[in-house]
Amino acid sequence: SDPSFKKVEENWHLRKSKEYKSVKEVYKKGVFSFYTPASSSKTYLAFYHQVELEEGMHYKFIVEVKAGGQGAITYAYGTYGDLFSKKKTKRKSKGRSKDEDKGQNLGLMVSTSEFASEWKTHICYFTAKEKTSSLNVYMKILLGEYQGDFSLRNPQLFKVESIPGEAKKRGSVEVK
Repeated sequence: SDPSFKKVEENWHLRKSKEYKSVKEVYKKGVFSFYTPASSSKTYLAFYHQVELEEGMHYKFIVEVKAGGQGAITYAYGTYGDLFSKKKTKRKSKGRSKDEDKGQNLGLMVSTSEFASEWKTHICYFTAKEKTSSLNVYMKILLGEYQGDFSLRNPQLFKVESIPGEAKKRGSVEVK
């Protein structure tokens, strides 16, 4: 799980679309941080950690965030292509198979715009849903709609007995 970012290359991936190529992320003393001067689509800047959870089980994802900027961040659990492969493949633009795997939400897709310039704990609850895709599964923090300084530390994922009622459909997020 690597909550202190000691093995970043093996466990974490910051996916940046072309408008975010100049964003420089830093992993220092257990903190992941960056600055972005503008916001865009939420998926254009996204932090991924590969993990496959047990279908039908309830989970609590906790992370500490310090963010003095504005916009929104979205917490998600779902499928995506292979981010950790050393081999880059070009996507075919035409003639794609209708049966080709698509990204799939697997129980968590919630946003928050509640930020502070001091550390706050973000707590997400969700139930892992059935995976019908052959793509890899990730915890995702979608950061593209956020603008400003952003720091994250101590991400943790726990299996729990139950979740709040409002988390049943797409999960929930609470900031403390």
